[in-house]
Amino acid sequence: MNITKSQVLWQVRYNLKVDAMKRKNLGLKPMSKLDKVFYWSDFTEALYRDQIITQSQIDRWTNPYEFRTYGGI
Repeated sequence: MNITKSQVLWQVRYNLKVDAMKRKNLGLKPMSKLDKVFYWSDFTEALYRDQIITQSQIDRWTNPYEFRTYGGI
């Protein structure tokens, strides 16, 4: 079974929204940007272990939560 990056991204956004509501109800701090970077990596790695996505997909997909700068600094 293979799924697309947009399908995975939809699921991750949903999961993060649910997590944000739980954290708010418990009075906890929201996830940081770095937490989201790691969440994406962990989630896609779990999909790979379960053979839902391929190593090639992991290699090609950029992390949408990763902050990237171009040029300059």
